[in-house]
Amino acid sequence: LTLQALSQFASQMSAIPGRKTLVWITHRIPSAIPGITEDQMIDLTPRVRLLGEAFVQSNTAVYTVAQSAAGAGAPMGYSVDTLRLLSDLTGGRAYASDAIGCAITDAMTDARGSYVVGYYPKRQQSDGKFHKLRVTCARKGVRLLTNQGYWASPAQATPEQREQEAIAVAAERPFDDPTIGLRATMSAVLEKPQTF
Repeated sequence: LTLQALSQFASQMSAIPGRKTLVWITHRIPSAIPGITEDQMIDLTPRVRLLGEAFVQSNTAVYTVAQSAAGAGAPMGYSVDTLRLLSDLTGGRAYASDAIGCAITDAMTDARGSYVVGYYPKRQQSDGKFHKLRVTCARKGVRLLTNQGYWASPAQATPEQREQEAIAVAAERPFDDPTIGLRATMSAVLEKPQTF
């Protein structure tokens, strides 16, 4: 239910233009849950990867804080790995218990400056698998927060189709983006005026 709610939240975030940041403070998110029998476990890692892709599509970096109910330093088990995976996939950071202040401060600092780098894979790489990407910087002392890869969906659109979809989505959004300049003029070309 938590992953489903977060996925719906990610789709709502896509209505807001630009880069967004989510600081998620949680007691835990399991990496596996019991199946039909007690000895059967269902791995949630693929669902977490899909959630990460949903946040990437909405241009949202997720900063996770594994807040332990037992206090700072208490073991969180595999939950920490799951939260770290979500942060890594979205270009955010993962924090241990009692680091809420640091997470919020770092998220605000990171949001002040960012670059957008596009990567369009070859069409023959649309195999439906997760492909890792690594972005590096030649300058020493620079720490990059980037998405760790992408899902090569077989139904992935071409760059031109994605551009048209982005324009259509932007036209329907209730928010204005002041960084985009747009001027439009209209003139009538009909011989008889019509009402609609």
